Amino acid sequence: MPLITISGSQGQGKTTVLTSLAEIGFNIVPHKTSRLILDEWGYTLNQVNKDLELTKKFQDEILVRHYDSNMIAAKSDAIWFSERSFADVFTYTIFALGSFNEYSAWLDNYYEKCRAGQQMYDAVIKLGGRTVGVDDDGVRSVNQHFTRSIDIVLNHYLNAFGVPVINVDTADHDLRISTILKHINE
Repeated sequence: MPLITISGSQGQGKTTVLTSLAEIGFNIVPHKTSRLILDEWGYTLNQVNKDLELTKKFQDEILVRHYDSNMIAAKSDAIWFSERSFADVFTYTIFALGSFNEYSAWLDNYYEKCRAGQQMYDAVIKLGGRTVGVDDDGVRSVNQHFTRSIDIVLNHYLNAFGVPVINVDTADHDLRISTILKHINE
């Protein structure tokens, strides 16, 4: 059965959509990986991002946990939905480390791992269309320009990674859910 990931820049409503899909009865891969790691490690995201080696370690840990949690669902006979694709993970990693040339070889390797991980998905639901601000939760940037940049880069890697992408570009929650259900029933 398929494993479908819900993708999109911060504040697009991925968690809200997944909550509704769970209420309908679909299986959801539990995430919030970044928050869990930060809590376990006793750091804030700002602290992690100020230390490049710690940033690299953090991104590696996100990748391992994301892969492990999705792999369990990928082996199931049921339909599962997951939050954030490997293209999402890579996009945020690019923003954290991409401007530092000393990490180029590491990023090339990380790219290949993310591209390979993306192949476990049968489809990506890419959310767009929301214009609400992002709440400052200590993990996400509230800067609208950063969010727009993430969206542009994310679109590139979603297409580059070669898994079918279904764009759901509406802010209307009920329409989002009905569009997703229509696609998975086809």
